[in-house]
Amino acid sequence: MRTKLANQTLTDPEGREIPATIINESRIRKHKLVEDIFEKAERIEEKMKQTKSSFHDKISQYKSWLLKKNKLNDSFENLTLSNYSGTKQIQILSHRVIEFDEKIQLAKQKIDACLLSWGKESHPHLKVLIDRLFKTNNNGMLNKNSVIGLFQYNIKDKQWNEAMNLIKESIVESHRKEYFILKKRNNSKDSWHTINLNFSSIKEEI
Repeated sequence: MRTKLANQTLTDPEGREIPATIINESRIRKHKLVEDIFEKAERIEEKMKQTKSSFHDKISQYKSWLLKKNKLNDSFENLTLSNYSGTKQIQILSHRVIEFDEKIQLAKQKIDACLLSWGKESHPHLKVLIDRLFKTNNNGMLNKNSVIGLFQYNIKDKQWNEAMNLIKESIVESHRKEYFILKKRNNSKDSWHTINLNFSSIKEEI
């Protein structure tokens, strides 16, 4: 294995080119292992992207044909397609991905002002809860579901309601994600088996 890299160099974490001949053999073997697996995984990833794209195109063509045949203009997002025997099923699920614009910070200021004006009447745990809700993760993102969950509280306060309106106004749709779920069964009385397209969750045959 070392002879294959005899005239090569490897880049270290600082970006320096190190001759392979002076690198420990175990590091060489580990490097080759990781590179080999990544090379194969990236080929699979690209193939999966192409396959998903072809699924999307075929289903879009069918949906367009169906709408045209029935003289309808409005499209539909979620649907289930089955083969004639009812033994194979494709579920197409569309998920709206949302983000918050700059108004979310104004909403946070309004909520902080509410807590301040409530004074002793404000439960101390509520302040901790609000701070947690508006705390970003390592990627600088808010927990969207938790923030939207504030709508469930029926708090009769002008500033609070203004804050809730600002949160609603701050919501923008960034994109939509489309999921394909493929299921099959031997006959109409059998239970469904999902075709696993999640590489990491596939169980190895031992």
